[in-house]
Amino acid sequence: IVITYKSTPSLSITNSPVTYNGSPQAVVLSASFGVTPVAGTFSNILYNGSATIPTNAGSYPIVADFTPTDTANYNSVTNVAVGTFVINKATPTLSASGGPFTFDGSPHAATVTGSVPGSVSNIKYNGSATAPTDAGTYAVTADFAPTDVTNYNTLTNGLAGNFLINKAATTTTVTCAAGPF
Repeated sequence: IVITYKSTPSLSITNSPVTYNGSPQAVVLSASFGVTPVAGTFSNILYNGSATIPTNAGSYPIVADFTPTDTANYNSVTNVAVGTFVINKATPTLSASGGPFTFDGSPHAATVTGSVPGSVSNIKYNGSATAPTDAGTYAVTADFAPTDVTNYNTLTNGLAGNFLINKAATTTTVTCAAGPF
């Protein structure tokens, strides 16, 4: 008598981590036995105990069932802890607007906004907190605290772009003295 035992596939997550994008993001699972892929169907996928596909950044322990296509050689598995599916926080961007200005002897400031709602602080021009007066191109950086701290990272010295103050046009006045030349 020859006894043949079925193999039990292992399940794994193939798309973690992902980055928060505001939409539900589903885990992608695979099954294998050793290095051999095992075809089949996943079902009853749970994210931290819920069947709802998550949207928010966080870590979600995954449990799933798997039925192999080849049931003669592979066992089905039920309620298997697969691993943790991670949705990372997204990083907002900053942009500087205003100008370009023409040098007029007065300081000029950029307006810095974030790509998501939040608070901008600590605006710097080439590393200085003083709004520039002189003509030149200034790299603008700022700190940013998003309103939604669950899904977005805060920024420290985030690059917002360049801010420009152009040179003033020069005016030349020639005065001639009256008289014979």
